[in-house]
Amino acid sequence: MDKELETVWNQVMNQDRHNNHSRYDNVSVLLLSWAQESDDLDVQVEVDALAAVFQDTFKYQVQSYQLKSFSESAEPVKKAQIQLNSIVAQWVMECDAPGSLLIVYYAGHGNIGAVPGQLELFGKISSSTRQNRLDHLVWNHTEDLLRPAESDVFEIFDCCFAGNLGRIRGRTRNFEYLAATASNSTTPCPGPLSFTSALIWALKDLVIHVRPFTTLDLVNHIIHRAPDFQRGQLPVLSSREGIHPARFITLEPLNSSNNQKARRSPCERVDQSTGDGAVISLGFLFEDLPTETDITALGNTLSRAISESKLAIKAVKWNGLSLSSEKDKIASIIRSYRRLQHRPPLR
Repeated sequence: MDKELETVWNQVMNQDRHNNHSRYDNVSVLLLSWAQESDDLDVQVEVDALAAVFQDTFKYQVQSYQLKSFSESAEPVKKAQIQLNSIVAQWVMECDAPGSLLIVYYAGHGNIGAVPGQLELFGKISSSTRQNRLDHLVWNHTEDLLRPAESDVFEIFDCCFAGNLGRIRGRTRNFEYLAATASNSTTPCPGPLSFTSALIWALKDLVIHVRPFTTLDLVNHIIHRAPDFQRGQLPVLSSREGIHPARFITLEPLNSSNNQKARRSPCERVDQSTGDGAVISLGFLFEDLPTETDITALGNTLSRAISESKLAIKAVKWNGLSLSSEKDKIASIIRSYRRLQHRPPLR
């Protein structure tokens, strides 16, 4: 219920731009794929298209890396696991900071790991047993490098069996994972039917019609609205740290004020909950559980009041719906149900 009402609230407040600033000071994107000689799926066209959306539309900082394949005859190359660990460690060191978001995207082959919850990634299959061994990596081993980060983390994997990645346990913060498919399913190759094509379409469409939008909005938009997405394929959005936090990660373009904050050193950045100003916390005590109509009316009233007052208010944020006790919760739901029963039917 809380998520639905928060979506209604954001839509109302965004109409008059009272929420027109990103939740994050900085968003950094790491796009991972395999070098051309190891990429038998031809993912690079889609990776480049996704990079353009994140960089040009969302104004995020984007870095792309291609993992090199081991070769018996070519110049010696480190095994894929070591390459990836080095890339991610350096990226986290450069980009991690409080009030930031780290997005990791992978396109390529995927498979079920040796133990439950493991996800293996690899380039094209070779006749060389040694090459296959060196070119296979376990994402869970690299993911450990993201666990100490102070930023929120959003992983997006477009590979077969992506949903097989098991949960980890850690401190409470947003660490989410969007799998192209369930744990026992494969995904279409790059092209109009691919998950990444649907992801690109959904990002472009949501940024026009819903700002900001959550990762839950994103996956629902892919499933129900993407024009060429296969209805039998079911992307999975989950938390990597067990119980999902109170809020989903939000995405929207960064504006100039966010970019100025991003250029500060991490220790100079202010906490994302307060920005550079002050916060007044208010609570609205409803007699019954509020409906979407109630939230829309409240949002419109506050929005008009802010516009007419000329106050320098940057945002009016939704901080959640709470009930004082289980007894109050049950009584409120019963009253709301009875109230709905006595409403006249819609024409």
